[in-house]
Amino acid sequence: MRSTVATEVPPNFITRRGMGIRSNNVLCVPQREAAGVRRVQAVRGGVNLVAAGAGPAHDVSGRLALGGGCATSTIEMNSLSPHESLVPMSEPTGPSIDRDEVARFDRLAATWWDEAGPMRVLHRFNPVRLTYIRDTACRHFGRDPLAPTPLAGLTLVDVGCGGGVLSEPLARLGAEVTGLDPAVTNVKVAQAHADAAGVPVRYRAETIEAVVAAGERFDVVCAMEVVEHVTDMPAFVRTACQAVKPGGLLFAATINRTMRSFALAIVGAEYVLGWLPKGTHDWEKFVTPDELRDAVEGGGLSVTDTTGVVFNPLTTRWSVARDTAVNYMIAAERPRG
Repeated sequence: MRSTVATEVPPNFITRRGMGIRSNNVLCVPQREAAGVRRVQAVRGGVNLVAAGAGPAHDVSGRLALGGGCATSTIEMNSLSPHESLVPMSEPTGPSIDRDEVARFDRLAATWWDEAGPMRVLHRFNPVRLTYIRDTACRHFGRDPLAPTPLAGLTLVDVGCGGGVLSEPLARLGAEVTGLDPAVTNVKVAQAHADAAGVPVRYRAETIEAVVAAGERFDVVCAMEVVEHVTDMPAFVRTACQAVKPGGLLFAATINRTMRSFALAIVGAEYVLGWLPKGTHDWEKFVTPDELRDAVEGGGLSVTDTTGVVFNPLTTRWSVARDTAVNYMIAAERPRG
C-alpha cells in the first residue's frame, strides 16, 4: 500500500469555495458551470428549495448548474409532493439505526444541495463515485458507459440517500432509482428537489431492513458513506447484501480506521480546519477493508474491487488511487442463479 504524496489528501480535505451572495434569505451561488444545464439549489437555514436555470442537460457528476442570478421559482416543503403518498412520514425504526446520527443529518437536511455548505465534501466526491458506479456496472452488465443512459432498465436502491445528491445523477444515467433514508426531512427535501428537476426518483423514509423484509430486490444496491454511521455494521451490510438480486452488484464507500484517518478526517477536517461539522464522524465506527469484506462475504457476495480515493488540492479534484488508508470504495457481486 503506497502512501499519499504531498499533493494528495483525502476528500475530507477540501479547499473552500466562494460562499455566494444571500438575497432575501436565499443563497445565490455564482455561475461556475456550462450554460444549458439546470440547477435546483437548496436554501440554507430553511425548508424551501429553489429552481433555476435552463434545460435538463447533465454530466456524469450529476451537478446542476445555475443559469445565472438568483432563483426564479420556489417550492414550499409543506406543499405535497407528487410522490408524497408513497413516502411514509413517520420515523422508521431498525436495528442498524443510530438515532443520534439520524437526528444530526435531519437537522442538516436543508443544506444538502448547498455546494458551499456542510455537504460540499459530498458534492466534490460525486464525480468520482458516480464514475466508479457507472463504469463498474457497465462492465458487469455489458453496457456502454458512454451511452446517454447506460444504466437504463437497472433497478437501484440508494441506502442512506440523504438529500439525493447521489440518487439524482444515478437516475439521470437511466437507473430506476429508489432512495431510502430514515430521516424524514431528508426524504422530503430529496423528493421536492427531484420533482423540481424533473428527475424520476422515488424516495422513501424506510430502512433497508424493512425493504428486504418486504421482499424487494434490486440489480444494484448502493451504501455510500453510510456504513460508518450505523450501530451494527456487519448486520447492516449483510441486510444490504440480501437486497441484491442474483447477478447484481453492491457498492459501498466509507473511511478506513487508521491513525491517518483519525488525524485527517476527524482532528484536521472537523476541529482544526472546520471543513466538516464537529461530530460528523466517530473514529471507532470507521471500517477497515477487511472488516467490510468479511461482512459482504457474510451476506453471500464476493468483493470484486477495492479502490482508494484521494483529493488533490492543486486541481481541486478527487481521483481513485491505490491508497486506501483513509477513503475507499468497494464493489461486490452476487453469483448469478
